[in-house]
Amino acid sequence: MTTSTDLMDRLTHLIDRQTQLNVDAVYYHDRAAPRAYLLAEDTARTLFEFRRDIEPILNPNRISDLHLQRRLLDHFARRYRHSIYDALQFVTFDAAHDRLVERVYLTFCHGLWSVLQCARTEQDLAARLQLHAVKHHRQLRLVTRSLFEQHASVVNVQALKAVTCAQYSPELQLEVLGLDEATVNGPLLDVGCGEDGRLVQYLRTRHVHAVGVDRLVTPHPALFELDWHDLPAEQERWNTITSHLAFSHHFLYHHQRASHETVRFARTFQRLLSNLTVGGTFAYAPSLPFIEQLLPDHTYLVTRQDIPAPAPPQGQTTAPLLQRTQIRKLRSSSQT
Repeated sequence: MTTSTDLMDRLTHLIDRQTQLNVDAVYYHDRAAPRAYLLAEDTARTLFEFRRDIEPILNPNRISDLHLQRRLLDHFARRYRHSIYDALQFVTFDAAHDRLVERVYLTFCHGLWSVLQCARTEQDLAARLQLHAVKHHRQLRLVTRSLFEQHASVVNVQALKAVTCAQYSPELQLEVLGLDEATVNGPLLDVGCGEDGRLVQYLRTRHVHAVGVDRLVTPHPALFELDWHDLPAEQERWNTITSHLAFSHHFLYHHQRASHETVRFARTFQRLLSNLTVGGTFAYAPSLPFIEQLLPDHTYLVTRQDIPAPAPPQGQTTAPLLQRTQIRKLRSSSQT
């Protein structure tokens, strides 16, 4: 007998495989000709073999286990978010988009239930699933297009691939931020820590009390899945705040486009500074000179430096890639 845990493991594995195979399909505009939906080798076989266990979770008329269906929908939505962030990290999901994504996947689950009900053979199931998935991706592309319309410069897949997310080694992050692990003071908050929270985990092995926040993280007691705009106001809570190609990168992106999000980022920036202890440091890259110049110099010491580029080939010169900033808090914000 298949347990609910075994069943969810099989289904999430299938979702991950199928998402990876068809990741580009969700980026095309709805007027582009849809390409064939790709099926992993074991997808139809697994669905057909376990269809009697899966059907009750998907049945739109009588759901046997609401908890399992919620886990399934959450995993679908998470994988979708992951693929979108990988393509264009500056996308923002609001509550309306969250509801729309869930509705699209709920419709897909109901349709998959019909496929499982009607299929008589594994081959029949594969053919029906192909048709159903193409229809599903057509709906998903409409959602994706509405998300990308926030960013007028993004018009095709090639443009998307120029602004992908990446995770970097902790040693490189410390180097870029101009920090020495031997002198980093905890408690430390890493804003936009990345899915694995590599810097956080690295520092914790060196006995620095560090935690990280990001919109998608792997389960870990020191990593919290949270939008940085939702960070609470904790007056003088952190000795060090770090953000490597994350918060300030997004802030700069929206500032350069005069986005309505700029004001929201400015408020969060000020809240992060308020959360620093006196003597604490906020270290980030890239720099934000347009707002750093507004900080009162009797409260904050701003140090901005060029980040040296990798050594160029012999005979060539190169300019710095970007700048980093360290802001040291000299006195309590309440005293300004």
